[in-house]
Amino acid sequence: MTIALGILATDGVVIAADTQESYGYAGAVKNDALKIIYFLDATIRNPRGVCAIAGAGDAGHVEAITMLLGNAFLTHHGLQDEKLLDALNPVLRRFYDEHIIPFASYPAGERPDATMLLGVQRLGVPRLFVSHQSCMRPVLQAYEAIGAGAAFAKMLLGRFWQPMDVKAAQVLAAYVVFLTKESVEGCGKYTSVRTIYGPTFEDTPSGSRATFSELVSALSAEEIDDMERLFRTKYALMEKRTLWQFVGDCVTPSAAAPKRPAARRVPKAPRRDR
Repeated sequence: MTIALGILATDGVVIAADTQESYGYAGAVKNDALKIIYFLDATIRNPRGVCAIAGAGDAGHVEAITMLLGNAFLTHHGLQDEKLLDALNPVLRRFYDEHIIPFASYPAGERPDATMLLGVQRLGVPRLFVSHQSCMRPVLQAYEAIGAGAAFAKMLLGRFWQPMDVKAAQVLAAYVVFLTKESVEGCGKYTSVRTIYGPTFEDTPSGSRATFSELVSALSAEEIDDMERLFRTKYALMEKRTLWQFVGDCVTPSAAAPKRPAARRVPKAPRRDR
C-alpha cells in the first residue's frame, strides 16, 4: 500500500512517496521503508544521466524489479525516450513472465503485482515513465501517481498542476502526499521527496554550454516536517477562509444586481363539486 508520484517540472523531475510498508494479515504490522532508489550513470566529468525509481505493490517484487530496471538503465548508456523504453520493457516483461503471471490464479489478496514509476534524466532531457502490468510507457501529462492513493493524488494534481520549476514542484509533491496520507488507508508514515535536475545553460565565447551543477537532491526530514506543519495550520486556515469568503460572495446579492420582478398571482378557478 503506497502513494508515490512524479511531477515533470521545467528544469527537472520530482519524485515523492510515503514510507509506510505493511506486513501480515490485512497490513496489521506497519514499518518504515525507503521507496525511492537512485541509479546514477555519471562521473564528475561526464554526467550521462540519473534514474529515480519508486514502486507500489508486493514489496519483494518491487525491490527486485527496481534493481533490474536500474541496472538496465546503467547498462544502456546514452539511450533516451523510445530507445530507452525498448531496453526497459523486455526486463519488465521477463520478470512478469517468471515471477508474477505464475500466480495469476491465486485469490485477489494473494496475487503479487507491482507498478513502477521512473523519473529519468538522460543527456539533459527529463522524463517520466510508468508501468502498467508488464508494459512500460512514457507519461503523457506532466504528472503521474501509483499505489493505493493514486486516484486521490491524481485528482489533486489535476486540480493544482501548472507549469513550474523543481522548487515549486517539491512543495506541491509534498502537499499532495501529505493530503493522501491523511485521506487514504494504507498510505502513511513519513514523506520522502527526491529531485532529478536538468542541465543549466551558460553562455561562453564558443556558444551556449550545458552544465550540471547538481544531478540529484533530497529534501531533509526537517524541511518536510516544517512543510507539513504549515499545511496543517497556516494553509488549512487560509483555505477555509478563502472558501467561506467565496461562499459569502455567492450568497450575498450584489447591490448593483437588478431585482427580480415579483411573481404574478394567477387567480384560482372556481371550485366545482360533483
